[in-house]
Amino acid sequence: MSMEAYALCPRPLAGVSDWQAGLDALGFDLQLRGTTIPPASSGHLPAVRRGRASGFECSIVPFSELKETYPETDFAGSWPCVYAFWFGTIAESIGALMAITACVTSVGGARLLSRGRSLADRRSGRPVRARDGARG
Repeated sequence: MSMEAYALCPRPLAGVSDWQAGLDALGFDLQLRGTTIPPASSGHLPAVRRGRASGFECSIVPFSELKETYPETDFAGSWPCVYAFWFGTIAESIGALMAITACVTSVGGARLLSRGRSLADRRSGRPVRARDGARG
């Protein structure tokens, strides 16, 4: 079964080194192995955690598409850059969730799990901003 999650951002990350710096600053043991990130690329983003593959799918999607897919969700504003993540295995999910947390912490965004449920408050459907519990 495939899962999806989103990083809602006011701007895209500058590049792989920017994203890796965010992971390192949080103390996450995830090494991005790709040379480009969305929007310059789309699809599988290779990553390694503890010597094992922990890559995931990552693309940028239009915010309007997200609002249409999850009409009941309060997105707490408009987001110019939405990174979509898809993952299936436990290793992929750990890698993706670390990458999402580093992404939103770096740019001051919010994160959202599939089905419009927030990582912090699964009942409200309201996204969690990075300042409200980035390590969660």
